[in-house]
Order: sequence, then structure tokens, then C-alpha cells
Amino acid sequence: MLHLKEIIFFQKQNRKVEMDTVGSQELHLEGRQSCPRKLGVSLNHVANVGFIDLPDDVLYAILQKCDIRSLGRLCQVCSKLNTLILSDSVWRPYKNFNNLIGSSTLPQKRTCSSYNRQLTSPCIKEQLRLSHNWVENKGRERVICRLSPRQLPWIQLTGDSLWFSVSNTIRCYRLQNNGKLREDRKHNLTLQDQQHKRRQEESRQLCSTDENGKYPNLTNKDVSRFVVKDDIAVSGCRDGSLYVFDCSSGRCLDCMYKLHKTDTQTVDFYDTCIISGSRDRTVKILCMSQEDDGDNKVKANIDMRDRIWSIAMATDGQRFTVGTSGCKGNPSLSVWDVERAENIFSLGSYRFGAGVLDMKYEDKNTLLTCGYDATVKMWDMRSGSCVQEWHETFDTTLYCIQTDRNNTMVTGTARYGMIRLWDKRKTEPIQKYNLSQKSPVYSVAFDHSRMFAALDMSINTLDFSVLPA
Repeated sequence: MLHLKEIIFFQKQNRKVEMDTVGSQELHLEGRQSCPRKLGVSLNHVANVGFIDLPDDVLYAILQKCDIRSLGRLCQVCSKLNTLILSDSVWRPYKNFNNLIGSSTLPQKRTCSSYNRQLTSPCIKEQLRLSHNWVENKGRERVICRLSPRQLPWIQLTGDSLWFSVSNTIRCYRLQNNGKLREDRKHNLTLQDQQHKRRQEESRQLCSTDENGKYPNLTNKDVSRFVVKDDIAVSGCRDGSLYVFDCSSGRCLDCMYKLHKTDTQTVDFYDTCIISGSRDRTVKILCMSQEDDGDNKVKANIDMRDRIWSIAMATDGQRFTVGTSGCKGNPSLSVWDVERAENIFSLGSYRFGAGVLDMKYEDKNTLLTCGYDATVKMWDMRSGSCVQEWHETFDTTLYCIQTDRNNTMVTGTARYGMIRLWDKRKTEPIQKYNLSQKSPVYSVAFDHSRMFAALDMSINTLDFSVLPA
């Protein structure tokens, strides 16, 4: 690597070159005959050529040999060097030696609408700066939304839109160009169909003669978990219902009222196939084609004989994985075929109480899981074996996990608002973040410069794009 002192020394030596400017001067070339100069052009400009005057390809070759400290100083010399140093080709050699933070946004199968556009990744230099702030815990915490009473919110980031659940509504916040968040109320999704709304109004009128003037809470419409993909949102409800929304218009496309006997704990979908799991120990496979109506949408009903905590569909949509509480003598992870609704194999051995609370598919052959055993596990779906483990230092429950599908993982714990940052190439966590509110972290999401956390009383964010004071 070239240091800044060596570059300055090279520039001074170049300026010390002196050449005579005689009209008939002869240039003596090594190993050749002398060549007379006939035009009498002055060569003083050669002596005055500085480091900045070198061709861009030569400057790029030099800058690629400099270390990070020298590059940081050179970019402050002039606008030309600053522009050249911003090029990804200068910083690419350092990309593989640092943990660049990506984004947890799900890959889209089709082009998203204008309201949900995909944010472009910053240049490699900016990614290195942001990753340094992540590792050094140089972030500014801010509360996006306060929740009352205490809730179990869920959160997801898609492009430039942040979705999180508040009671019976999935709120949409837009990421502005200045880095701030602004609520987009037109695209908020509410779990209440028109038929239920009419029934509720009728029940209120019937109960209006109550002594206290109050009517009972007829149904619990709080959002349990939801998934947003390709401008479609599928949400579970605490009363066992299932809702499908069009995110671009905010319109409810379908509602399956009381699909489960108890709350719909987890959902996932691929194309027109929806998988839902409930506390009633059942998994339902549904097809959302327009030809099917009512009960015809339920293609299969699977009895898991254990409480269901999490479900994830593979990226190719051919199989799904179910995570249970692990209290009934069966392994807490099982893989199922979508088309035949048959159990393919189980992952791992049985361990009492080692329930799986969250899981994420990185690709069709790689699955990440976490739960009550305080361990993040990576599974190879081709062999059905665990290929790597990362154990939580404080041995606390891991409520959620997110990944950028490269080397970065983020886990939310049940310990006093603590979030862990992991690098898959290392066995120990890189950094821990303690939020101001002492609450379990029920869900997390992140991009290159921000991390979002869902707590029981608020939705918080950590901004790592802050500049040094």
C-alpha cells in the first residue's frame, strides 16, 4: 500500500526535473540515436506536471494501492481526487475484508409500484463508513411511534416502505430522501371487513341498553403476524381470521373469518398459496385463486399436535417449514411438501421446550432459525443437517431474526431491549445494542444505514448515517 507521504515525495521529485528548452535540442534515447527537436516546443510544462495532472487511469492505479487512511486524506485535497476516490473500483479491494451491512428487504419477483420503490445501494465507500458505525455502535436512537397499551407488534421493511402492526392496523411509513419517516395513511391496512363492521354495529345497538352504557368487546382484531411481498399483504388475526390486502390501494382483497379456532399465530405465502399456523395446533394450506370460494380455498388441514410458533415458505414455493413449541415429543422443526401436504423430514433431534419462534429462508437450500434455545442455527435443506450455530452470550431467548442474505444477521432478544449484530464468518457477536426501553424485541428490520425494532410500547429506530462531530 502507498502512504500519503510517498505520494507527496513522488510529486516533489517530479517537479525537480529540469529540461533545457533549446529549439534544436536533441533528445538522447537510451539505446537509440539522438532525435533532434525541430519545432522548438518548450518542455517546461513537463517539469510542471503534478500528481493531479496525471491521467485518470494512472491515478486509479495509484489510488488502488493506497490504504484507507491515505484515501481518507486524499479525498480532502481537491474535488477531482474526491470524485475519483468515490469510485467503487478504488474501494473494491476492501469490500471482502469488512462486514458490509446489507438490507433485510425481501427480493421482489416483479417490479414494485412507485410508492414501494427499491432503494439503491450506496457506493462502497459509503457502505464502509456505515458499516464502521454499525460495528462501533455509533447510532442515534429515535422513537417512530408509541404504542398503548402494551402490544406484540410485528415489523417488515419493503423497499422504501416500513410496515408495522398497531392493534388492528398495519401502518405504512415512507422513507423520505432526507432520511426521515413519514406516515402514509392512504396505504394503512385495517383488519375489518364490511360484513363484520355491520355485525358489530348491530351488536352495539343491541347492547346499548346496558346499565353502564358499555358494550362488550365482541372480537379481538389485533394483528398477530403479517407478510408483505410483491404489493400483497397477508395478515393473521388474534381471533383466528386471515386477511389479504392490496398494498398499492390499501383495499382488502379477501377475508377468511374465523379460519382457526384461536389466534392465527403465523402466516407466509408464495404466489397464490398461503400457509397459516395457529395456537390450535393446525396448519392450513390455502389457494387464493379466483375460482375457489369459501371453504374450497382450504386445500389441506394438518394437525401438528403441538403449538405452532413460526412458518416459512422456501423461496421456490415448493415446500415450507413449521416451527413448534417442542413440548409434545416431536422435533420442533419439520419440512412439508406444499403440493402433497406431506411431511418430508424433520430437522434436528427432539429437545423439550426448544421452540422455534422465528425463521428465515436465505435461499431454497438455506434456512436460519432461532428460539427458546438461545441459538441461531443454519440448516442445509439438501442434507437436513445443521451446518453452523451461533449461541447467544447471555443465554436469553431469541424472539426474531433478520438477515441480508449475505454475511450479516440481526437478532432481537428477550433481555431488556437488546439486539445483537452477527457476522456469519465469526462465532461471537460483533456488537450489541441496548435500546432505551427495557422490553423484549419482538421483531427487527434493517437496511444499510438504519435498524428498526418493534417493542411492546414503541417502534424505535437506530440511525447509523450520522456524521462524526
